[in-house]
Amino acid sequence: MLLAGHKTIETRSYALPSKHKGRPLALIETPGPLGLKMAGVSKAQIIAIIVFEESFRYTTKKAWAADHERHLVAIDDPIFGYDSSKPKWGWVVANIHPLTLPAPAPDKKGIVFTNNCLVPNQSIDFKELVIQLSGKPAESKLFKLLAKPAQARLPTG
Repeated sequence: MLLAGHKTIETRSYALPSKHKGRPLALIETPGPLGLKMAGVSKAQIIAIIVFEESFRYTTKKAWAADHERHLVAIDDPIFGYDSSKPKWGWVVANIHPLTLPAPAPDKKGIVFTNNCLVPNQSIDFKELVIQLSGKPAESKLFKLLAKPAQARLPTG
C-alpha cells in the first residue's frame, strides 16, 4: 500500500528520530507477525527508498480512526491498531521510490540500520534521486558509489 501511494502514514510505537527526518531510508519488508511468508516474503528485503517528513502522536482512538484513510490500519486491529496503553505515532511519507527488484536487507534490524544499506543501482541516478526524494541538493557524500557500479550505499546519518 505504501508503494502504490495509497498509504501515506506509516505507524510506529515511537516518533521518527529527528536525524531521519527528510533523509532517504531503505524501506524494509519483513515476513512479519501476520505471515507474509504465505504471500512469498520469506525473509527481510529492501523494497524501496522512502523519505518521511515528520511524525506525530495519536493521542486518542478518535484521532486514530479519523486518520484511517492515511494509515489504512484497521481501526481495531489487535496487533497494529490503537491501544491507549501504548504510544502510537504516525510517520508522514514525503516520497517513495520503489526498487525494480528487492535487495537484501541488512543483518541488523531497526531504523538505525536503514540509512546505510547497499541497494542495487537499477539504472537509478542516485544523486538525482536524493534531490527528488528529499528536496535538498545532493552532496557527493550522500551516495558514495562503490567499486561495483551496479550498487550504491544510502547515506549515513
